[in-house]
Amino acid sequence: MTKSIIIENTDRLELLRLTNILRDFNCNTSEKIPIEYNHVCEMETLMFQLARLLEFDKESHNWYQDYDLKENLFAGEPKEKKEKVN
Repeated sequence: MTKSIIIENTDRLELLRLTNILRDFNCNTSEKIPIEYNHVCEMETLMFQLARLLEFDKESHNWYQDYDLKENLFAGEPKEKKEKVN
């Protein structure tokens, strides 16, 4: 069964923010301890499902890179790089 989901842009951007929080959590807990392992695995699944369903992607397959909206990545125009502040 195919289902269309309509999401307002502001909601989509919020889901993008939350997806990146899940990504951070997953990266920071690579040992999956003391957080219950099964819950962490489900969060990882949620991250990938949200990214797939809501059309989030990354420029490369770098695990630590933030997701972005697909249309921002593949629009054909070079995107300004964010400077990392240490």
